[in-house]
Amino acid sequence: MENTSLINVFPQEILVRTLHYCDYVTIIRFSLTCKKAQRVVSCSVSLQLHIELEINGLEIADGSSGGNPNYSLALKELRDHQDAWYNLRLGPMVQQSVGASDIDVPDWDLRNGTYHGEFRASEPDDDDDFHVDHTQIAVLGSSTIPPPTNFEKEFSSCVVDPTQDLAVLVEDEQEVYVTIIRFSLTCKKAYEIVSFSVSLQLHIELEINGLEIANGSSKGSINYSSTLKELKEYQNAWFNMKFSPMIQQPIGDPKVEVPNWDLRSGTYFGDFRVSELEHEEDFLVDHTQIAVLGSSNLPPPINFGKKFNHNAVDPNQDLVILVEDEIEGSEFARFHLRSGTTGQAHPLAEYPVLTVSFDSTFLRKNNLLDASVGAWPEIMGNYFTVKIYWPETSCEISEILLWDWKTGILLSRIYLEHRSARCTFLDKERLLVYSVLPENDTQSTRIALLVYRIPIATIDHEVPPDANSCVPLYPKHDPILIFELPELHPSWEVTGQHFMLGSEPLPGDVVYTKSATLLCSHVTTFCLGFRIWNNPRRQRYVYGSRKGTPTDFHVLVSVHHLLPYLLGRQSDGVTTRIIPWSQWGTVATRWFIEDHSIEHLTDRIYRSQYIRSTTTKSGQAQLISIVDFNAPLIKRYQYTATATSRAKRASADKSEKNAVLEGNGMTEGRLFQTRIGSTRLPVPTIGKALNHEVLTETIGSDMKTIIRAGFKDPVVSCLPYRVVTKVQLMPTHGHWRIHGEYLVGIPRRDWSENIPFSLYKLELSSQE
Repeated sequence: MENTSLINVFPQEILVRTLHYCDYVTIIRFSLTCKKAQRVVSCSVSLQLHIELEINGLEIADGSSGGNPNYSLALKELRDHQDAWYNLRLGPMVQQSVGASDIDVPDWDLRNGTYHGEFRASEPDDDDDFHVDHTQIAVLGSSTIPPPTNFEKEFSSCVVDPTQDLAVLVEDEQEVYVTIIRFSLTCKKAYEIVSFSVSLQLHIELEINGLEIANGSSKGSINYSSTLKELKEYQNAWFNMKFSPMIQQPIGDPKVEVPNWDLRSGTYFGDFRVSELEHEEDFLVDHTQIAVLGSSNLPPPINFGKKFNHNAVDPNQDLVILVEDEIEGSEFARFHLRSGTTGQAHPLAEYPVLTVSFDSTFLRKNNLLDASVGAWPEIMGNYFTVKIYWPETSCEISEILLWDWKTGILLSRIYLEHRSARCTFLDKERLLVYSVLPENDTQSTRIALLVYRIPIATIDHEVPPDANSCVPLYPKHDPILIFELPELHPSWEVTGQHFMLGSEPLPGDVVYTKSATLLCSHVTTFCLGFRIWNNPRRQRYVYGSRKGTPTDFHVLVSVHHLLPYLLGRQSDGVTTRIIPWSQWGTVATRWFIEDHSIEHLTDRIYRSQYIRSTTTKSGQAQLISIVDFNAPLIKRYQYTATATSRAKRASADKSEKNAVLEGNGMTEGRLFQTRIGSTRLPVPTIGKALNHEVLTETIGSDMKTIIRAGFKDPVVSCLPYRVVTKVQLMPTHGHWRIHGEYLVGIPRRDWSENIPFSLYKLELSSQE
């Protein structure tokens, strides 16, 4: 009664004004306290409008009513709008013009009742030039189309706010997400533009993950909301290791010997021999078996009608390149460009056979007369790269050659004084070479990352007769950047063994397909492997010897931290810019020392995910961990509720910090792995559901790794990473791979077996 009488004291106008400072829940609760309170709320049009606006997430724009707003009219119109949508009362269809019908509009969106689409009016520089230079604006419901806006410059994408007559042009696609986020922090309006735009949110997610949407994959215009939702579900499933029950993946006749196999774009391919061997040392193959992961239907093996050593396959282009190398007594290598469907010459290849040869002057100078040539190929889009080396000699040089495989033009020759050098494609414009730089008067041995720009074919490029390229006749291509790694102590050396560069998938490879197909657009993380040993007397290294304390390192490198250098402009007259380790290495890398007593490290990384397995004492089961090095995603998922992190004892916490500090923290959760392994968890067989519980640990950039032995100065690294361990014993396998939407278990086997793989498909929340 006291509360009721107190309400009666205040005039209704004062109560209404006071309630306008409250949220709609408080207003409704107030209306339920007494009859007068109910009358105050129900009779106030402004409060009713206040409630309707807040429930619908709306507000009245300042100055939009030309003076004081008519609350009764605004409330009526809002309810009419809601009622029309609730009952789908739609007027007759009209055609909305959005500009000239003969132009290609790769990117468009709707905002504030306005359409905007970007397109190109000027001629593109090349086939891979997808920049635009105009924007067409169209007000929905209006037949009047203003002229397109000519920005008189090329850009990759555009952020538009019609209410502010604002357009933000993003020049370089690889910088988009950073540019967008910085823009969103400039003011409230900018923040709203970014946070309310599904297409921009998708843009950010794709770039952080190094992905792009395949052209034409969505069977019409792209549904940004669906694609964004599916991408986040894909991320969540990997971050929480949610897998469906195991299935068996057949990969061909189990009795055939498959010396070479790999996975790419959701496809397995393995080489084998059908024809009789000519002698005991005949290791050539003549067939390739293709198998789509997740499918039990195996197509017939491809018979190429010729023998070859190994091959490179790109399922997206139906391309198989057969390699003829290490031919005794010959000084050349041949590459046969075939169709993966017919086994015949690929229809898009102008020259179905490419040959590499060397003149006698080059061979004599390097003591390579009569030495057989080895070749290691890779395909990315229109480009085909081969590393050439001489495996049966002590020659330390190697060559990396780059072709446009469709035209047969040799675009680039990279000469290296390191036979174990490796290369991969960073993106569609740059090639990364991992090599050792020779000693000089001021520096001892050091490893380096060399970045080369892929040349564009011009009319000056010619294909030699029979597409036989004599390599020494081509000029050497200089890198645009050299990222130096730490300098070794003068008494230590890099051995040729375990010198590896791991990076999957390649740009253009399929990663995930649902309503749209997502492709790899650029590498986000790669893994370097190398071995050093203490060799002050400069003796020859004997593989397997423990003399000189040989130490294996695995270094994970984030490409995100290299972008300021990759996208920066070169100084005039400077062909190669050298970036010292001190400028880039600490924040961009995380170093690990291999501990052979625990388990063997791999050089493979899929996108930013590195997989580890630990075998239990019985040898009958394994524990699987996924270590992720994608810093933006790690920050987002650090406090996710679906992943459980344990409370640590002080001694365990100290032990783990020491492990990280000393470079032994790849599987930071080894302490709780022991606990999991000791429990009586069942090992799931085919078709059995898996436990979805995981344990996680995040190693932030504040927890550093410091490597001392073998280097001139201590090597500090602090790239953050996140370890997720599945609380589930898994069947023992030889090794594990991450590929697309599958965890792939590769059985333990010898060369004469071809046992089916084990597949664990991601379990997505919206999976049907």
